[in-house]
This record gives sequence, structure tokens and C-alpha cells, in this order.
Amino acid sequence: DDPLLVRADGTSFSPEAMRRLVVRWYERAGVRRRPNVAVHALRRTFATQAVESGATVVELQALLGHASLETSRRYLAVVGQGLEEAVAAHASRRLLRGPGTPGGDA
Repeated sequence: DDPLLVRADGTSFSPEAMRRLVVRWYERAGVRRRPNVAVHALRRTFATQAVESGATVVELQALLGHASLETSRRYLAVVGQGLEEAVAAHASRRLLRGPGTPGGDA
């Protein structure tokens, strides 16, 4: 129940204070951004990397504060697309298909 990010005085960041902080980081880095997407882009990056690192959908729900498990599950679909591509490109896939099949070893 404790806040994840706190100010130097120990109080939690309000959503607006967090948005202003992130906007300043973008400006300092020279990143061009669309209005109102700075914080959300960081949330999506965090969520995707958490799933890629092995976080479960339940853990992701808790980390992001989602009320619905379905909202958190959307991140799994994004990561899943990348996993499917990695599996399809892996050399062992040719071996599993076997000789004489398209993409298999002859």
C-alpha cells in the first residue's frame, strides 16, 4: 500500500506532478512528443519490459494498478507477437518440421 515513487519529503507524487516530471525529462532529452502521451508511453514500456522479464499478468495488474485483469492482459498480446516471431525464426524450427517439409532440412 506504500507509494512506489515518493518526493524527497516522503509524500507520494500526484498523477499531475508525475506527468510534469516526465514531460521535463522528455524536454531535457530533446524527445519530441505528442501531447498527453508522455507518461503513458513510459507505462507501456515498463509493462512490456516487465512481461518480457517474466512478470505474470497478475503481477503486472498489481504494478500498474489496473482494476481489470483484462486490461493488464493486453500487454501479454503485444509481447506474445514478438515471441511468435522469435520462435518462427529460430533454427530449431527447421529441425522440428523434418525433412521434406517446407522450411525443414532435406
